[in-house]
Amino acid sequence: MTIAGIVGDVKAATLDRPTLPQFYTPLSQHPDAYMQLAIRTSAKSMSIARQAEAVIRSIEPEAPVFGVQTMEERVAHSVSQPRFETVILAFFAIAALLLAAIGIFGVVAHSTARRTQEIGIRMALGADRARVVRYVLSGGLRPVAVGAAIGLASAFALGRVFSSVLFHVTPRDPQIFTLSVATLLTVAIAACFIPARKASRIDPMNALRSE
Repeated sequence: MTIAGIVGDVKAATLDRPTLPQFYTPLSQHPDAYMQLAIRTSAKSMSIARQAEAVIRSIEPEAPVFGVQTMEERVAHSVSQPRFETVILAFFAIAALLLAAIGIFGVVAHSTARRTQEIGIRMALGADRARVVRYVLSGGLRPVAVGAAIGLASAFALGRVFSSVLFHVTPRDPQIFTLSVATLLTVAIAACFIPARKASRIDPMNALRSE
């Protein structure tokens, strides 16, 4: 066989499979009952498809023409299963993030309510509102930071488990890890801010009289 040229790598099957060595041969040398045609055009895809089908019918009226799709449709079909799995994982991730935010808010609010007298004493001794907010925020974010560190280490260790549903993303992508931790800390700060702000508005006299 004479090599006529070398082409670039292509994805002949699905996008998540590795690119395998391939070669193209003339149909006259290796006849096959099954054949695929790829047409690049700037016009509307389906109109070109009808014209191509008409040309094929003019050459071979009995040739079956089927599976006519745009490249966007073929790509969407190829990634439909990984996309579905990603949507499911994203749903549970969002649900877990929401539950974590609710849990953080509840724990910080309850802890702040139990320390009403302590906060009142601090304000009576001269602590301003900004210092009280920082005090409550630091108390609420400390366990969140520890939990985020443990979760980050666990995700880094178990990243290879999810490698089968990833496409062009490594299981230990630093951007994904950074974004996840930043999102969790942002939610935690938002969940802690309301109890912290409420604590800063406590009247010291009322706080000292509370049980």
